[in-house]
Amino acid sequence: MSPQYRHIVVSGVRVAYIEREASGRQYETSILLLDALLATAETLAELIAGLSTDRRVVALDLLSASSSDKKSVDVHQASLTGLIHEFMQTIGLVQPVLIGHSHGGALALRLAATAPMALKGLVLLAPAHPFGGYRSRVVNFYLRQPGRMLALSIPVAPS
Repeated sequence: MSPQYRHIVVSGVRVAYIEREASGRQYETSILLLDALLATAETLAELIAGLSTDRRVVALDLLSASSSDKKSVDVHQASLTGLIHEFMQTIGLVQPVLIGHSHGGALALRLAATAPMALKGLVLLAPAHPFGGYRSRVVNFYLRQPGRMLALSIPVAPS
């Protein structure tokens, strides 16, 4: 089943996300993907295609965030982390493995620190070069290894 782009309003903020429902066994842990600062959820399509279809996969597109009442969206880490947590609750994403890339990794780390019971696991990814983008084969390799966690440098992390 191919991922579908969807939209939802969370705390007055309209966000887009890609979701691929699980097929077959439904008991596998869901995966939530957070992209880099200037990337969209669509950049994760190749990665999503390589993941097990037994898992529900959601990729949140924070770049698309816009206020539903014409106010500007608060882009501070604490506000975005709160938005992500409320997004998870709104769509019924219970204790997913959260995979954050670059800026998404910083937000994932903050969410894990402020709401540790909301997540089952955390994977932090950063490109080897600031403009390197995804290395899908490397990412897929680590995602397919049982019990593996790839933790590289996080450009901005909460104290």
